Amino acid sequence: MPTTDPSVADLLVARADDDRTGLCFEEHRWSWRQVVEAGGDRASLLSSWAGDDPLHIGILLGNVPEYIFWLAGAALAGCVVVGINPTRRGQALADDIRRTDCAFIVTDAEGAVLLDGLDLGVPPDRIIRVDLPDFAEGLASHRGHDLRTVVAACAPTPSDLYLLLFTSGTTGTPKAVRCTQGRLASIAVRSAEAYGFDHDDVAYCTMPLFHGNALMVLWGPALVVGATVALARRFSASGFVSDVKRYGATTFTYVGKALAYILATPPSDDDASIPLRRGFGTEASVADQAAFEQRFGCVLTEGYGSSEGGVAISRTPDTPVGSLGRPSGDIAIVDPATGAECPPAVLDAAGRLINGDRCIGEIVNRGGTGRFEGYYADTAATRSRTRDGWYWTGDLAYRDDEGFFYFAGRGG
Repeated sequence: MPTTDPSVADLLVARADDDRTGLCFEEHRWSWRQVVEAGGDRASLLSSWAGDDPLHIGILLGNVPEYIFWLAGAALAGCVVVGINPTRRGQALADDIRRTDCAFIVTDAEGAVLLDGLDLGVPPDRIIRVDLPDFAEGLASHRGHDLRTVVAACAPTPSDLYLLLFTSGTTGTPKAVRCTQGRLASIAVRSAEAYGFDHDDVAYCTMPLFHGNALMVLWGPALVVGATVALARRFSASGFVSDVKRYGATTFTYVGKALAYILATPPSDDDASIPLRRGFGTEASVADQAAFEQRFGCVLTEGYGSSEGGVAISRTPDTPVGSLGRPSGDIAIVDPATGAECPPAVLDAAGRLINGDRCIGEIVNRGGTGRFEGYYADTAATRSRTRDGWYWTGDLAYRDDEGFFYFAGRGG
């Protein structure tokens, strides 16, 4: 691996001759060679559309193979993927598309229903329906390309903007987080090592591909080591175990209450013998983590992070139950009104927090802005996140005497 950050395009080119299975979807299989070839076809198509500025391609699809192929194509062509959130509706959806300067939208029949009648700022002939014959016919002339010639012509670099990832919008209008090829590739390399990915893994992707969780800690690491990505069209608690068995999935990622939904399904006698060995996620309850590990016989790792990348906190074997972990670097819990570091938590004999008014503050990176690359077309929001040269997460926490952090809510 290069000593400097590679680009996502570099990682894809490294898989161009890999005949191991790279992608599974329902009954279909593609080798990594075929995945990269499909990406190359789309890169050639994108280069035929390109002008002076990198194209922004809005993708409004479920977790289907076309999403992976366009992720690859955009990286190889030096274009920008805008992951459109299909849970948005009406004017809010149109606003997301317009303010991220989408030149084209890639979608299917399901997505087209959501777009119908909206003023998107995208001409109708630039809404690409991948489920129609016209798309296959248009793509046909771009097959049989020489991949390295296409990549050389497009010349993608680690500094090229690659993704615009929308925040959840739980505390306001979703913002589009900038992510370059180099940033995603470096996260993928570190995640592959930290979470033990190897080429024999089958990584089951239940989280939506427009979300940083799926890209940064599943698709990216799988690409780094040549593991297999198995797609679920959308998250299904009732279909989780059967999919894990069908694909032979060894690892997966989750966010929020996904574990709780899976645990609510009826147990089976063979739950503990499924191939799943580990999972990584955020914001699951301590009780759900323990119950999931016991029922399915796998190890879960919880971490703290965000699409912005300004702060990351990971658990270690000595992390207390319920803690986010202990951060590295100059990460502190700060009173946002004064900028002073908050004191450690004080607990009574029953373990109840008794100085919450003083010990709870905002998680802040005082060493700088981390890997945060700003919000797209939102200078004010970027400035708010990076005021005084620090990165302010907007998340609240407290710490114990040993320096372990505990989540306490969102500042918004």
